[in-house]
Amino acid sequence: MELTEPLPFITLNDDETFHVSEEAAAYLSCLDGEISVVAIAGLYRTGKSYLLNQLLGRTNEHTMFGVGGTVNAMTKGIWIWGQPVQDQGKKTIIFMDTEGLGSSQRSQTQDTRIFALALLLSSFFIYNSRGVIDANAIEDLSLVVNLTKYIQVNAGGTTDLAALAEFFPSFLWVVRDFTLQLEEDGKAITPKDYLEKALKPQPGSSEDTMHKNQVRAMLASFFPDRNCITMVRPLNDENLLRELPKQPFESLRAEFRSQLETLHHIVFDSLKPKKLMSKHLSGSMLVTLAQNYVEAFNSGATPVISSAWDRVVAAQSEQALDAARDTFSNNFKAVRIGEKPQSEASLVAEYEKAASNAQEQIIEQDFATDAFAMCSHQLMEWMQTQLIASLEINVKNSKSFHQQVLERLYAPIAAVAQTTMDKDSPVSALHDTLKNYKFAMAALVDAYHEESDEYPLHDYVLANFLSDKAMDSIVEWGTAVTMLFRSKDSATQKSILAVRGKVTALQSKAQATADMLQQQKETFERALFSINERLAEEKMNLAAEIEHKSGEIARTKMQIERIAALHTEAEDRLKAELDLAKLELKEAEEAAEASRRDHFSMLTETQNQRLEKERAKNAKEQDLMQGHQALLEKVIALERELGDQQADQMLATYKAEQACNQKIAELSQSCDDLSTELKTQTIAEIRSVKAKHEGELKALQVNLNERQAILSALQERLEAKRRQNLHSTTKTSTGRKEDCVVQ
Repeated sequence: MELTEPLPFITLNDDETFHVSEEAAAYLSCLDGEISVVAIAGLYRTGKSYLLNQLLGRTNEHTMFGVGGTVNAMTKGIWIWGQPVQDQGKKTIIFMDTEGLGSSQRSQTQDTRIFALALLLSSFFIYNSRGVIDANAIEDLSLVVNLTKYIQVNAGGTTDLAALAEFFPSFLWVVRDFTLQLEEDGKAITPKDYLEKALKPQPGSSEDTMHKNQVRAMLASFFPDRNCITMVRPLNDENLLRELPKQPFESLRAEFRSQLETLHHIVFDSLKPKKLMSKHLSGSMLVTLAQNYVEAFNSGATPVISSAWDRVVAAQSEQALDAARDTFSNNFKAVRIGEKPQSEASLVAEYEKAASNAQEQIIEQDFATDAFAMCSHQLMEWMQTQLIASLEINVKNSKSFHQQVLERLYAPIAAVAQTTMDKDSPVSALHDTLKNYKFAMAALVDAYHEESDEYPLHDYVLANFLSDKAMDSIVEWGTAVTMLFRSKDSATQKSILAVRGKVTALQSKAQATADMLQQQKETFERALFSINERLAEEKMNLAAEIEHKSGEIARTKMQIERIAALHTEAEDRLKAELDLAKLELKEAEEAAEASRRDHFSMLTETQNQRLEKERAKNAKEQDLMQGHQALLEKVIALERELGDQQADQMLATYKAEQACNQKIAELSQSCDDLSTELKTQTIAEIRSVKAKHEGELKALQVNLNERQAILSALQERLEAKRRQNLHSTTKTSTGRKEDCVVQ
């Protein structure tokens, strides 16, 4: 994927929060291989975007970073443009254009954060300025003093400058519109020497000097790999300079074109892949890193490089793990239920090949050691789970397949075995059937081996099938032969028994007649004696039973009378308690009603008092108005009588009128204050009385609820007592009846 125009990467919303563009994130995530990031920063309106366009070789106005010719900043946030590097395999250079520093549209905090993001995300950092590197230029970079506040290496504790420098990119200071000669003591010096000289501490103890020396020291500490290049103005004509992006490259000053070539060599010769924690970053890792930094800034926290790296590694591990899983799934087709089974050898071979491809994909990733071990372990566990699941399903499919084959091969044998045996010679028929069954089962086993020998559970399913089917057939045939023998034996026994029965019947018939007559005589005699004895015994028993029942009836009557007395006593007591509870409930309701009437009466009285005060206030205001009217009439009369007097007398009258008006205003204000005070006091009294009566009502309501609960409990007890007495009476009556029946 190659860009045809720059993309916004990190933008600022109206609420001054950062946002990572989804389009830029998608572009960076699809990049393969290493990436190098060239970022440029500097004061706004100093030509940063134009310089990046020259490094990119973009001369078409529609295919370059936006360049403006006014005093307003053109670039907003951070924009990117990427291009592949020729003859270097999978490698891409990302050019990052940042919003200018010092714009009136951005605060120093936002400037520092944009500057920090450019530093943290780039591998080569260009700082663009104009003129010379003097105290003012150093002051323009004073925001580096705050970098330690906005960036931390590890969570907690302070950040060492040297530790922070390990994560900063190479630094190139480009001094634009440079007009000086690079000489010192009459000798030519290089731009790098010029930069080093500018970064040396300057003598002096003033606060401004110490501050600038601090900036110089931090720049030297933060960027140990630093360089400098000076460039003249590209054009001398001011009018053409305003339209610089539209000017042909050949129209630029030769010295400027030469310096552009030098800049190109410096950047591309020293450009290195973006690394963090000694690991090369991919496009997707750069996106994750940017998102973590942006989230930290938006939440008001300080970005922690080590924590952001942990999240990058976690995201990379998850992406690599997903890709490895996809590779495994594409090479190892999971077995589905109902499919034709496979041999375990072929299934394992397919798994090993797919697992090897997935492991190779993991190995190709440039992981941290711990992340690689964890990712590899998770992948292996997942792949083994897939293999076990496929093996289990394959075993089920294989078992089902074997059973289907055996049932199909056994169907003809079962049909022959169900033929009816010859009843005349069952032994011979059984022998022939077993012989034929043996040959048929041998043929079945051979056909089964030939058709399904390579699949799992081959022998297990066959053994179970043979044991079930063979035993069932043998039992079935043995049962049939046994039934034939038993049928013949039963017929013979029936014939013998029939003959014996006839002889016995004839012999016993005569003897039975004689015996019967003798038995009838003896039976009649014994029956007569037995009847007499039983009548005497029953007469005695009946007399004893009548006496016993009479005693039981007397005792039962006494128990019923005692229970009735207890029941009457309990019922009277419960009725008394119920009447008392009803009386207390009525008294509570009357007290509540009286309280409500008192409350209403007090509210009415308070309202009447407030109305009386209002009427008094209105009457007083009416009196004041009448007095004012009378005064005005008197003034008018005086004016008519003294119309010809001097002006000083008129002035005195006017002052008197003003004083009167002021007095009236004061009295009116006093009345208003009094009215407000009365209203406030009345409202307070009403609220107090209302709160008091509400408390009393609540207490009465609670008391009423308690008495209602007591009343309900008494009613329940009364009902329970009634049921208990009724149950006792019923039980006594039932028991008496049962005793009578048993006796």
